[in-house]
Amino acid sequence: MWRPSESRTSARFPAAGELGYRQRALGAGDPTAPACSVSRRATPVPTSWAFSTRPREIELRAEEFNAYLEEDGIPDILEARRRSNEVAQGARERYSKHVKAVFQVGAPRSEDFNVVLGYPAEIVLLENPYAIGRDAPLRVRCLVDGRPVANQMVLWGGEQRGRTLARRGTRTGADGVAELTLDAAGRWYVKFVHMVRATERGLDYESKWAAVTFETR
Repeated sequence: MWRPSESRTSARFPAAGELGYRQRALGAGDPTAPACSVSRRATPVPTSWAFSTRPREIELRAEEFNAYLEEDGIPDILEARRRSNEVAQGARERYSKHVKAVFQVGAPRSEDFNVVLGYPAEIVLLENPYAIGRDAPLRVRCLVDGRPVANQMVLWGGEQRGRTLARRGTRTGADGVAELTLDAAGRWYVKFVHMVRATERGLDYESKWAAVTFETR
């Protein structure tokens, strides 16, 4: 249920300029443009891209919200709703999305895979997925507001030549690190949704989404 960006709002810049990234607002000043910004590594051939959206709000019926919590790996909020007898209630949520894509161009290995952009939610690869062997562990660190987040549910999966690779899940340790296994060549994603109760009146929840994609051969 990775929602597309709503349009009719201007873009913002991520705090990445000091990291050597070129930043481009998508349609800054254009009211019809999506609410996100793009960064790419300032090398002759880019090896990583990223984008970050503005926070947006959505209201869902109870069955839609509960299904979304289950589908996108947010079991703690779903269980809390069950304990408090809220599963029959709809919810209004504020959410934002923060996505990276890492790819290999040519033979030389790049260190761009582990750059930290400072997004509100972010996945940092601790190994280069293009340098490790199949079935070798791949560690990722999950950050929320720049700090490692413990016990965060992390999902990963992908596709290989049109065939869906089984989705799996694990949780981060106290250091915000989760260990994954990539057991096939293909296009992979790793993602998490960090959701908390909202303190602002008129909102029920606030979530920050993070994902990273890459391909292994």
